[in-house]
Amino acid sequence: MKSLKVVLCIIFSVALLAACGGSHNSPAPTTAPSAPQGVSAVAGDGQVTIAWNTVSGATAYNVYRDTTSGVTNTPGELIGNGVAGSPYIDNTVTNDTTYYYVVTALNSLGESGPSAVVNATPAAGASSTKPYIAATVLTWTGTPVPGAPALQVAVCTNSTCSTPITDAQVMVGGTTLVYNGANSDYEALTGAPVANGTVSLSVGITNTGDGVATGTYTASGTQFATFPTVTVPVSGETMDPTKNETFKWNAGAPTSGADYVVGIMNGPTFYPTNSNNNPLELPTSSTQYTLPANSTTINGVYTVFVGIATKGIVGQTGGISIPNTASGSGLWIGGISAQVQFTMQAGGSGGTSSLAGSWNLNRLVANTPSWERTNVSTGPLTIDSSGTLSGTSVDWTGVTKAASGTLTVSGGIINSSTDPTFQGAVDSGGTVVAATSTKSNNVDVKMGMLVKQGASYSTSDMDGTWQLYDFESPGAYWFRNTMTITNGSWGLPSSTNTWDGSTFSATNGTISIAATGIMNMTTSSGKGPDLSIQCAMDSGKTVAVCTAGTPGTPADNVDIIVLVKAPSSLLLADMAGTWQMNQIRTMGPIWNRGTMTFGSTGGISSMSLKASDGSTYTTPPTGNATINNTSVDVITAPTAWDENQQCSVDADKTVMVCTAGGPTNGDSAITVLLKQ
Repeated sequence: MKSLKVVLCIIFSVALLAACGGSHNSPAPTTAPSAPQGVSAVAGDGQVTIAWNTVSGATAYNVYRDTTSGVTNTPGELIGNGVAGSPYIDNTVTNDTTYYYVVTALNSLGESGPSAVVNATPAAGASSTKPYIAATVLTWTGTPVPGAPALQVAVCTNSTCSTPITDAQVMVGGTTLVYNGANSDYEALTGAPVANGTVSLSVGITNTGDGVATGTYTASGTQFATFPTVTVPVSGETMDPTKNETFKWNAGAPTSGADYVVGIMNGPTFYPTNSNNNPLELPTSSTQYTLPANSTTINGVYTVFVGIATKGIVGQTGGISIPNTASGSGLWIGGISAQVQFTMQAGGSGGTSSLAGSWNLNRLVANTPSWERTNVSTGPLTIDSSGTLSGTSVDWTGVTKAASGTLTVSGGIINSSTDPTFQGAVDSGGTVVAATSTKSNNVDVKMGMLVKQGASYSTSDMDGTWQLYDFESPGAYWFRNTMTITNGSWGLPSSTNTWDGSTFSATNGTISIAATGIMNMTTSSGKGPDLSIQCAMDSGKTVAVCTAGTPGTPADNVDIIVLVKAPSSLLLADMAGTWQMNQIRTMGPIWNRGTMTFGSTGGISSMSLKASDGSTYTTPPTGNATINNTSVDVITAPTAWDENQQCSVDADKTVMVCTAGGPTNGDSAITVLLKQ
């Protein structure tokens, strides 16, 4: 059954489903029950097994038998009186005689009419053992997965398929499947139903020597209409097998009754695997999977795709039930996204080529002050596979600046060929870069952020709850709040979430996004929420970075603003791991950067930081963070970390942004941490 296992490796993993309930008093019936449906008769040697579906409101069942097709629910034909439930085994039969059966349902108000008539012919050597049937029906978006049949059915005497049945009559969606001896199953490479089409399965077993009950076993369901699309990695990207690598996809599946499975394969080898050597089945709410470092053993070209299928797996509860079959049988309906090919190579995501693409820039220069950002008239900056920068940016006085130099990536750290003070990092999703550097006058420090430009954007990409962190320079000031965006409108509630505890009134306005990911905002009064604000959204659509301010108004203040889309849920364990930190502080001004490692309870277990004045910090602060999820999930750090420290993590949980400081220490800071 090798091929069936391959397909299930693509779509399913073991999912143990349990059901529980409590006792309660049922209301008295008001009518007699309806006739049972789904009745079947399975012949064995000297016996016949009759089965049916449970009838709502029924308390017992009667089984009637005759040797003619005219069997009715008359007292003379009653063989099973007040049967508690399905199935009923009739062992008073004679082999080679055909028997006809009907079933009725009972309650305190009476007996239903008879069910449809079913028949069976017991025979010597026949078995009433239920057959095991595992049917997989797949559709693809784009090229089919190599070697994976679209239609595949295993018919066996047991759930391990140690004894396959080779002469069954198998049909799916009107297509007759051919038995494949090499894989011990029935297959067809084409013929899968289209989206929203009805999937019908029919398995006929006629040979009494097969060791299972003869008969026809049927099931049906509806194919899904939409499937996920892989967004990370992009085709041709290089990823690093020695690092945690995050794979992402967009939504495109039912919200219940189905789950995602991410498939990462090199030839016949699949990653990730669980204890049964299958990919891990993910909840439908997932839109990403992080492949742990050193999970793969082969460098080379890989294929990634995302599957969606009815819940369940061979040997487990789930899928669509096939009546009268062995436990674990089922019809599994699913589909597979278009495939993306990428390369696994040491130094990949941590390598220079991983930066290749178009990036939008926002950079703040403290003390002077100034900002620099993407020039919308010339487009984003471009980084080629060798790390060479090209394109132009514009500063807050309107001066255009040409990008130059080459970025190199080593050990997760980004350096520049033209600026020895520059150091940055990219998040594990490969969509956000943060860096700090010292200006040539040795007085100013700079914090810059690059967000990778996506293929396209729409107004709906902005919808949701965002945590906003605004850092202003010069001086010592930050502002943070929860921003909601709905259908091109934004709103900020009144707030005292400021460096000095001052109050900001509620405000709202409109927001637009261009196809390039550049965002512009205005207030309801027609003015921007800050002077000359411009933002850019990353390709993952969970982080947006803005700069704002105009020379001479007010007092030459400039801002860098980072917005992170709130996750659906957040645990302290989500912080666990190593993060590259870049921070600027108004006192000095100064930058700090380096590595911080968080434990699963929110504490910092190790730290290695360096400041622009040459100071180093290796002793982690004490205390654990807490999560305040009264409205949206935010991380509140102990005062031992920093005064008024608060952080938020984006929906992909790879970017963390914090503001800290206050009037007590006369200092403020903004910190960006990127998960490695």
